[in-house]
Amino acid sequence: MKRPILIHPDPRLKKVCAPVTGITDDLRTLAADMLETMYDAPGIGLAAPQVGVLSRLIVLDCVKEEGETPRPLVMINPEVVASSDETNTYEEGCLSIPDEYADVTRPAEVEVRWTDADGTEHQRRVRRALGHLRAARDRPHQRQALHRLSRRDAAADDHPADGQAQAREGPRVRAVLRWPDARLRRVAEPVAEITEGVRALWDEMVAVMEAMPGVGLAAPQLGECRALAVVDASGERSRVVRMANPEVLHASVELREHEEASPCLPGVSAMIKRPRAVTVRFLNEGGVVEERDFVGLWATSVQHQIDHLRGRMYFDRLGKVKRDMLLRRARKVRAQ
Repeated sequence: MKRPILIHPDPRLKKVCAPVTGITDDLRTLAADMLETMYDAPGIGLAAPQVGVLSRLIVLDCVKEEGETPRPLVMINPEVVASSDETNTYEEGCLSIPDEYADVTRPAEVEVRWTDADGTEHQRRVRRALGHLRAARDRPHQRQALHRLSRRDAAADDHPADGQAQAREGPRVRAVLRWPDARLRRVAEPVAEITEGVRALWDEMVAVMEAMPGVGLAAPQLGECRALAVVDASGERSRVVRMANPEVLHASVELREHEEASPCLPGVSAMIKRPRAVTVRFLNEGGVVEERDFVGLWATSVQHQIDHLRGRMYFDRLGKVKRDMLLRRARKVRAQ
């Protein structure tokens, strides 16, 4: 049974909870109700005070991937018995304070002791994984989002050679489509041959990618329903790969997790797992069919762009709870 969630400033949210002294059928029913309420909200955690019960009981489910089996966790009388000196900063939200988010710094690792609904005691060290988004300013270089929007007037300073080129002649640069524009859901049309029009569109895509700056862009993001993409995950920003009709031929079993974002949905991001290495076949800028191996960030970006060409967004790879939370946050950012 779903229960109503208390909303701040309800005074019950400020009260200290009493320890649970016995595991009863009523307690198990409460835990089941809390899980149902959490999934419906949607959220990834809920504490008993949030449904008006002042008992030390929380429920969690941090499954991220779409199609992955849910892993609900019931924790009775949880307590942190040790914590690391290392800290992480994540953007957190609360079901009792809807649509409000803030960066919160907590220990990166904690040791937690609790009892489950069967009465079994547990003690486990866990890395912090409950913050659903990581603040952009705290991302190390290797975990930056695939697209990072910058101030328009800073583009030439960040990439002086590109800025000078645009000042001389410059490709046409149009605005990136914003979700939920229906064109982002269309499957891109294959490109029959490499024409001057295709090359001009590639040049425009590179200019937009560099201005963000990002490590890739797909033609549908500019409103062009053609199977074209550009990728440059090099540190020197000088190894752009222009692709038409890219397709993955082989993918590694090993996965790599990366924080992905899109200029089509600014202000939000999510950790996505994809194959660490892929072999891709595409029509290159010389009009020749080419097969090339991509590894690491290059592989992540190529797969991200191919998703766009298939009418998919990166958040489609999240489970429902994570996806709904991200889209709700995106709506709040857009409304600001």
